[in-house]
Amino acid sequence: MLYSYNSNILGLYDAECIVGNPWFEGPSKECIWCRDVHKFEILNDTTDQDLITNYLREARPMVFQGLAKKVTFDDLRQLYRNNKDVLDTAAVFQSNVPGMKNIEDLFIDEIDEDFLYKDKTTIHWTTKNIPSSQVMRKLFPRPSFIPSESEVALDKVVFVDGHKSGHYEVTTVRFEMGYYMQLSSSRKVIVTPSRHCREVCSPMHTLMNEGDIMTYNPLVWRAVMMPNVDNMLSIGYLGSYSFAGLKQDEINPEDQPPSSHDWEKKE
Repeated sequence: MLYSYNSNILGLYDAECIVGNPWFEGPSKECIWCRDVHKFEILNDTTDQDLITNYLREARPMVFQGLAKKVTFDDLRQLYRNNKDVLDTAAVFQSNVPGMKNIEDLFIDEIDEDFLYKDKTTIHWTTKNIPSSQVMRKLFPRPSFIPSESEVALDKVVFVDGHKSGHYEVTTVRFEMGYYMQLSSSRKVIVTPSRHCREVCSPMHTLMNEGDIMTYNPLVWRAVMMPNVDNMLSIGYLGSYSFAGLKQDEINPEDQPPSSHDWEKKE
């Protein structure tokens, strides 16, 4: 599938690599965090912070049901129009819609949810700097389960997917822990163990309903969103946060994914 990209390359300043290297494979990771995990931990609230912290320390994928507020396409449009000057220069935009080349094209009057719901529409846009991060917090606040001492990365990704949109891996995770919010419609997600651990760990899947938030450790798990088969537009949101508390044998620094040490300024 081909995408059109915004010509503003400033958003790529902090990117690790523009083209992936198919021959590169990172150092082997310990698989102790996934070998005995066979299901998502499902939580209905965030009151038991000790339990949540323990799951985070064990790198267990969790889904918090109904924790986030619904976000509609009109909400996105209003956020953009109220902060156009900031978002026009900050968003790295990807779309498979003919003629839709940037974020401004997405929010013209002629575009609505019915238009975007048509078969296989896929739109992703990423913001990566401090002003845009402050804007995004207005609609996508920090999830309450994130430890108070954790820092939230500046990178934020919005996913807008129509009916039968393709599956994709959510990969723009800067810090040690990723979180994905399903804010409109429902979506099946599959997490698979990292390549190095597939001999001893098993993939898992769950259905994320509107308002659910998933958190996972991208060092251990890869998260893949499956095609949107619901009867409405799917809106999702990806962020990440720092966490340095994995229990048992700690991972060597060389094995860590890009984290807070890569940033001079943080949210």
